[in-house]
Amino acid sequence: MSQHLQILLPEETIQLIDQLTKPDESADDALLKRSALINEAVKFYIAQKQRDSLKQQLQEGATRWAARDLGLADEWFDIEEEVWQNP
Repeated sequence: MSQHLQILLPEETIQLIDQLTKPDESADDALLKRSALINEAVKFYIAQKQRDSLKQQLQEGATRWAARDLGLADEWFDIEEEVWQNP
């Protein structure tokens, strides 16, 4: 289902859209192509924002747990060294 949405865009943006949608066809066809392009662009933008947010969360988590993880690695390294030295 689609909903009608009225938005205002700068003329420069409309010209960019029209370059990709070739509005020289019938008015209805041009409108559908514009709508499809804007729909695709909005979905792309939202997906990119979600990826950026996830990346930031992963970076923050890695930073938050870095000291703990390093400590665990050091502990296991010492245990492994002992096992290899005393078979």
